[in-house]
Amino acid sequence: MSRPGTSDPRVGTELAGYLIEGLLGRGGMSVVYLAEDLRLHRKVALKLIAPELAEDERFRERFLAESELAASLDHPNVVPIYEAGEAEGVLFIAMRYVEGHDLKELLGGGAIPSERAIALCAQIASALDSAHARGLVHRDVKPSNVLIDPTAGPAGHVYLADFGLTRRLSEQGGHLGTGLSLGTPGYVAPEQIEGKEVDGRADLYSLGCLLYECLAGKSPFRRASEAATLFAHLEEEPPSLHDRHPELPEAIDPVIARALAKAPEDRYATCLELVESARKALGIDRPIPRRRTPLLVGLLVAVLAAAGLLAFFLVRGDGAPSSARSGDTLIRIDPSTNEVVATIPVGKNPSAVAVGESGVWVANRDDGTVSRIDPDTNEVELEAPTPGAPADVTVSATHVLVTTGPLEAGIAVIDGATGAEEDVFSLAAGSFFGSPSVTAGESGVWVATGDRRVGRLSIVSGTLIDPVVIPQPPDERADTVFSGIAVDANAVWVIGDPVDRRVWRIDSSTGELVATISLPFAPKDVAAGAGGVWVTSQLDDTLSRIGPATNRIAGTVRVGRGAAGVAVGAGSIWVANAVEGTVSRVDPRTLQVETIDVDGYPDEVAVGPDAVWVTAHG
Repeated sequence: MSRPGTSDPRVGTELAGYLIEGLLGRGGMSVVYLAEDLRLHRKVALKLIAPELAEDERFRERFLAESELAASLDHPNVVPIYEAGEAEGVLFIAMRYVEGHDLKELLGGGAIPSERAIALCAQIASALDSAHARGLVHRDVKPSNVLIDPTAGPAGHVYLADFGLTRRLSEQGGHLGTGLSLGTPGYVAPEQIEGKEVDGRADLYSLGCLLYECLAGKSPFRRASEAATLFAHLEEEPPSLHDRHPELPEAIDPVIARALAKAPEDRYATCLELVESARKALGIDRPIPRRRTPLLVGLLVAVLAAAGLLAFFLVRGDGAPSSARSGDTLIRIDPSTNEVVATIPVGKNPSAVAVGESGVWVANRDDGTVSRIDPDTNEVELEAPTPGAPADVTVSATHVLVTTGPLEAGIAVIDGATGAEEDVFSLAAGSFFGSPSVTAGESGVWVATGDRRVGRLSIVSGTLIDPVVIPQPPDERADTVFSGIAVDANAVWVIGDPVDRRVWRIDSSTGELVATISLPFAPKDVAAGAGGVWVTSQLDDTLSRIGPATNRIAGTVRVGRGAAGVAVGAGSIWVANAVEGTVSRVDPRTLQVETIDVDGYPDEVAVGPDAVWVTAHG
């Protein structure tokens, strides 16, 4: 975003607890200001929606509902939405303030080098694929919605903005109204122009247009008028990049042609598949080197995405391409020295880690497998298939339990000694927005499902024993989606998501819901032990302690950027900071923080007898 200006009557005024400091930009539907959050003392980008839209009751309801869905997007390449609401008759969204510039400004100087174009587009692709997996479609991917923080790496770290008017992919009908559902003419997909239902393939088309512009210096169907541009999207083939820029290989033309196919079914399956194809066609075989800034670890600004959905550049020591699937790893930290003592390659997109007597288990979501690591040798000794995309894993006394979802909404029971699948249980109705969560403790195996049930799992029958049904959010605008579950000696603790900011306490002996705790932040993960219940907030970069005696927040400490997974053990609380590339070790009594640098983007964490285990995306 550009630096703020001051020639605006709202500058210096307060709205909904935000002090407006300067104008950042204007669009057809909104005005964006730099503002100070007076409660949390942080800078935000405050978007105010045009008054004529705010007066439309249908638009207002849709705006609030879809802003909640957008706020649930938890990805390093999506601008976090802190709050959306209405104040003084004005609809507003408060977002993270990204100090830098947008891609439109960068492309004002013409085409950019191929390596940087791929690095930037890969980050956009990762954000879009993550949104599509949660049932959201952006509908207006364009350079001005791509914000670049130049302080993080040679290419800059990308944030995709303006998810405030996204739609659930499963939603049918209900256009936003004349002029509001079309997108931007230079980047809009044919089916969107025709008023048809759109899905993530429309975003992929827009990304193809954006990639073309990065390489050519102008969008593929630029014409003298908007009408001519829209006609070109519908009827004309994209011009050859090689013909316009002979220094680009001819192999890039079929990649662009497939991305910009008129029929959605003829395009790539995912946005990252498009970028990977373009990378290969352009002959780019290595990522841009990662560098660290003085205050934080810069995000790797190459083709790898922090979500670990696709890994491109693992190479052997001799420089030849490796046959391994990804750069995703399991990191071992020695708690006696705080040093990384092993980095173990695992499957693609490790989504969870758990420790038990049978070993260390990692769920690899994109491979559909679980890996068992021998803690004596630090080697993967077993890899077992799962019936779906594994989302969570826990280890009981005799079994390993892996949840799959969100669509499968099931749980697989695996023999810890052999890795053999013993049974697969259906957990009935799931949620498109949330996979089941599972944890094991002395009171048994506990599961939180996508349809708001929490209960003890019978491994014999595959059913939940007298499950508790968690109430809907108070405003009833969104379903509850669970982000995590933890168990201690007396209770099971379940947390909501960035929309439903609550914690539920369930008595582990009776299975009854005994407390509901509201949170002033968006929760990410939860762990129990060391005299507290510990909840991370990835948006606020914090770790908070809930006192089990009071069911209230007893303290909050800032850890690293992108606070994600949390675990208790070795006398400390351990937090994986997905954006910063560090692990925080927190003293549970004093809340003093020690920081451990790790390679990659750490996500989930578990603690064993003599080691801390952290999953990391390459």
